Amino acid sequence: MFRKRNEEMLIIENFGATFKYLRESRGISLSSLADDVVSKGMISKFENGTSDLSTKRFFHLLKEIYVTPFEFTVVMNHFEPLYDNKLSTELTQLALSSGRLKTITFKHFKP
Repeated sequence: MFRKRNEEMLIIENFGATFKYLRESRGISLSSLADDVVSKGMISKFENGTSDLSTKRFFHLLKEIYVTPFEFTVVMNHFEPLYDNKLSTELTQLALSSGRLKTITFKHFKP
């Protein structure tokens, strides 16, 4: 149980750190990204790995920094080829889905 929780936190931290890298590489400040969907504090906590975001907010932020789910997964994978692109496919399907957002299963990600 404890190990699973640590693995989940590592994934959240990796998502936040990857997002921060992409945001900063585009010269986008936290203040300019914050809006009525997600606050500056929420973005900061996500980037620092101390909080998680809903899928709705996550995809909103990706859109605001002009990054596709596929691009995000490539960067998160340290620019290595995606041998198992199931995570990328799931993220893209969620982003394009007009239905209700569901929880993403990250069991396919290998940190």
